[in-house]
Amino acid sequence: MAHPQTPPTFNPVITGSDEYSVELNDANLTTKAWRSSRYDGSKTETAVLNKYSEGDISIGKTTAVQKYSRNIYLGNGVIGMDENGGEDITLVNFPNFSYITTLKYITVNADNTISTDIVESKPDDFNSRRGFYRSFYEDFPEESSCKIIVNDISTKTNLKDSYEIYFNGGQLQKLIHIQSGPTEAQSSDQSFISYITSSVIDSVSIYYAASQGGNGFNLPLGERGGLYLAGKCGSGGTLADSTATYTASLFNQEIYQDWFTGSLEATTLITPVKGAPYTATALAFDQLYYFNSNFFNYKQSSSYVGDKRLFVTLAEKHTVEDLNSGFNKSPVYTFRSGSYINEGFTQPSISTLSTAELNKVNFGTLANTLAQIGLLGTEKTNLNFNYYTNISSLSFVSPGAGHPQSFVEGGSIISKTEDATPSLLVKLNKNTHLPDGIGKNGFVIIPDNLHPHVKKNLIHFLAKAGVSLDLDTIPALDTTFERLS
Repeated sequence: MAHPQTPPTFNPVITGSDEYSVELNDANLTTKAWRSSRYDGSKTETAVLNKYSEGDISIGKTTAVQKYSRNIYLGNGVIGMDENGGEDITLVNFPNFSYITTLKYITVNADNTISTDIVESKPDDFNSRRGFYRSFYEDFPEESSCKIIVNDISTKTNLKDSYEIYFNGGQLQKLIHIQSGPTEAQSSDQSFISYITSSVIDSVSIYYAASQGGNGFNLPLGERGGLYLAGKCGSGGTLADSTATYTASLFNQEIYQDWFTGSLEATTLITPVKGAPYTATALAFDQLYYFNSNFFNYKQSSSYVGDKRLFVTLAEKHTVEDLNSGFNKSPVYTFRSGSYINEGFTQPSISTLSTAELNKVNFGTLANTLAQIGLLGTEKTNLNFNYYTNISSLSFVSPGAGHPQSFVEGGSIISKTEDATPSLLVKLNKNTHLPDGIGKNGFVIIPDNLHPHVKKNLIHFLAKAGVSLDLDTIPALDTTFERLS
């Protein structure tokens, strides 16, 4: 038999003519809404804006912080790249990728008015570029995505719904393309290229051992994460004494005259295992060191460094004819089948294109037979694993398991950024995705966090900004998401 229920009694609370008397269910005191605001706290944290990541403190798997952009970028051009070299051979060629460029964006203000920002490049005045890039970097961070919309509805396109952003720091201009020495050369004439990642911490040092005498050198932990080029010099030799049989090509020489006026070209005598000796065009090993050290001094003394960033791209094997023509084959794509001995990496980053930024140069005479130039990288763009060329005449001791197999006879491309035209490197095959080009009305680039109100009224605001859309009427403003902050 149920016990009789006796309702609680309380004295009414009267304020003026209003009574404030409530009956509260005790179970409410244990709810998250009650406890969070009073006892537990309701702080949220997120690693990436507008995206849920493991470890975020949020409600379920919703993003903890939502930040919208109100900017619409007007496209300036699309620079396509393909297996035949691409539309601009002065740039490092990334086949099946494109640079999406812009010089202007419009902002939809809170009161639905329109304002604009345009990049204006003036000698020794980079304020306009700095201001533009503040919004550009925030709207298009690397490893995020963007949407491309062609304004001419009569233009046929096969554009994807979104494109991942691999790089946002400008276009990479080729300066030097360095290929390992010829495989028929004797071991004393051989050269090799390697990129050692900072993640290799399984031993105190990394050893390269020459077949003659077993001499080698060690690489301290603090100098990992960079490109290493080996030359050869005798006991007590200097940097200038060192020779290397690299085949090299030079590009955009008018660019590096700003910091280097020497000559990178040299000749060397190669004595093949079979056949007669011959001379070959080689890289002046000591001048390569000064080329890089002068650059970093030049960058350090500059008031603007956005267009003074040095990169290395590790590419597949090239023929001498390729190098002489200025053509570069594909960089090692780690997501491509067969490029990596185990499993590649797929994040939208230039590291998956075997490209990393360089920020320091050093030199060391190593044991009695080898000299080495090291170009150290940055933590931000460090590569995911080690790269080694196939040194057939050297006894090689590998410090780790596996590296990209398509680099065993590869080379390295040193490049510099040019950011006068803000650009996004995306995996867009121009011939396939834009078979008819961009049309007569151009295109727009949309950040993936565009405000829903702006996105809902995109045509309205573009027409209001004077962008030609070939429309008879402008759609009325839809205020559904106007108050969303």
